[in-house]
Amino acid sequence: MKKVRNHWNEKITIKHVSINFLEKELIFQDLKILDHHRFSFIHISKCKISIDNLLYFIFVNSEHLKIKNIFIENSSFLIKKYFKEKENNILFFIKNFLIHKKLNKFHINFITCSKFTINKSYLEYQNTNFRKKKC
Repeated sequence: MKKVRNHWNEKITIKHVSINFLEKELIFQDLKILDHHRFSFIHISKCKISIDNLLYFIFVNSEHLKIKNIFIENSSFLIKKYFKEKENNILFFIKNFLIHKKLNKFHINFITCSKFTINKSYLEYQNTNFRKKKC
């Protein structure tokens, strides 16, 4: 986890991380992600990621991350499109942070996920480019 923390600490904070090697799971608690304006737009109380090739990925550094399940619980997603910007903060994060910059340092070329579940969560979208006309 030190390798992950070194690359992501300016944008992602995690209160607690545990690894269950028998179940091949990473468990994150109280995970917060900041956008490019330093706004906390994703907060996840609990995230459990089951990875088929976890041991191989950690010790051999595989280029293919085979995620079996992602389970997210008690989360909030505050997606925002800032004034005069083309993309909202989640697209900006995925495109510029995950794909182009940070994951390349792990030499991950391919990620698969079989099941993605989100429970007890809140989603809000704000578009600051949209203005209501006064009558």
